[in-house]
Amino acid sequence: ILKQGSLLFTWAYATKSAAKFGAAQVAAHQVALSFWMVFAYILDAVSVSAQILLSKARTRKSVDEVRSVTKYMTSVAVIQGLIITLIIAGLAPYVPSFFTTDEAVIAQLKTL
Repeated sequence: ILKQGSLLFTWAYATKSAAKFGAAQVAAHQVALSFWMVFAYILDAVSVSAQILLSKARTRKSVDEVRSVTKYMTSVAVIQGLIITLIIAGLAPYVPSFFTTDEAVIAQLKTL
């Protein structure tokens, strides 16, 4: 609950901050945040699996298994991070036109 609450609070605060600048900035902020959240949820699914595997290993008091799972999940996380970074960098020029035709919003998205 704390994780979701802090995420929602941060999202609301960032939206409030963007609203001070104007409509195009808020629209760009919402598009960028939605795009970011999709990838955050994809990556979060793997972290939940890792937590389950680690808790099972700790329940069995298997230090070797904990180390093995930790090493494996760390390497998976690094690989995922690199892949997601490449995807986001590759899609960045095209993302604005998927969501809007408003030139002011597109210009704001390109500055992010």
